Amino acid sequence: MWGSIAFVKAYTLYIAVLIEFGFGLSATRAISINRNSKIECGRIISGVLGSQIFLTSIGIGLTLVLVNIVPLLEANKEMVLFGLLAAIFQGFNLL
Repeated sequence: MWGSIAFVKAYTLYIAVLIEFGFGLSATRAISINRNSKIECGRIISGVLGSQIFLTSIGIGLTLVLVNIVPLLEANKEMVLFGLLAAIFQGFNLL
């Protein structure tokens, strides 16, 4: 039981890292450089969110494939679903 939880938690963190992809650092830098231009800040934010949506779709697709291939994930589909949701929420955290 605890092994399954640890495995799903580790998988969740991998998906969160995929979604975040360092945008917290690069976008913050770009926003600070262009802080006086609302148009440029809007472009940066929309670019980051668009990229995160794309990476989220990759993470969801990867999860759907792996749930059908990996027996440990297949046996714990509900836990994987909640882990995926946690990864998505963590990946879109704007702080």
